[in-house]
Amino acid sequence: MIDDIGYDTFFKDCDEVFKDFLAGYGFEDIGGDEEDYEKFYKSKFWILEINMLCNFPWIGVSCNFLGLSKEYTKPNLIDNYIKKTVSVESFTNPFESRINKNDYKGEMLYERENLEKFYKPILTGEFTYEDYKKFETLEEK
Repeated sequence: MIDDIGYDTFFKDCDEVFKDFLAGYGFEDIGGDEEDYEKFYKSKFWILEINMLCNFPWIGVSCNFLGLSKEYTKPNLIDNYIKKTVSVESFTNPFESRINKNDYKGEMLYERENLEKFYKPILTGEFTYEDYKKFETLEEK
């Protein structure tokens, strides 16, 4: 699969872009699968997946939040919670105009900026997977 995309520095770039940044929030590198272009970081509250193929057939860097048992969350519910609890009117990142998203490392930098700007309550553990499950139940009613 790596040869199909022509990107053989995925793990190296993930480490350069995310490892120290996420370590500042208590996340540690728990590995992944380079052939599937996925890398995982874990805190006491969440697992963060960096993935390039989850939106296949579109190839690009994205982040997913998982419970500690690797249960995937629904991104729209995470965004709804953030919008209701943090003063975020729009998920427009001013960093977007300053970044070269034409390469994968640039996309990673953009995702890191989004995490810092919009998802800090998740990174800090202020909003946990247990909170997510409660919010999911309320949203379904």
